[in-house]
Amino acid sequence: MYIYMHILFVQTTINDIQQQMNEHYQKNTTLREENVELTTKLKGLIEQYELREQVSGHWWFVFVHVDDCSLRLECLMLIG
Repeated sequence: MYIYMHILFVQTTINDIQQQMNEHYQKNTTLREENVELTTKLKGLIEQYELREQVSGHWWFVFVHVDDCSLRLECLMLIG
């Protein structure tokens, strides 16, 4: 009887461990997918920022080299 109880205990423990491993695997898969999504969003934001910096830098160059006050005002409105 003792051996049967011991085998039952070991089997229950193995089943519990397998269940925990499956749960962790599912959580890790979900986290990996979220990381991919966040990485994609971050890359998009970086690209937008770099493009904005390029455009802003271009308009700033135009602004500095324009003598006409009305054109400077237009540049400032475009930059801002």
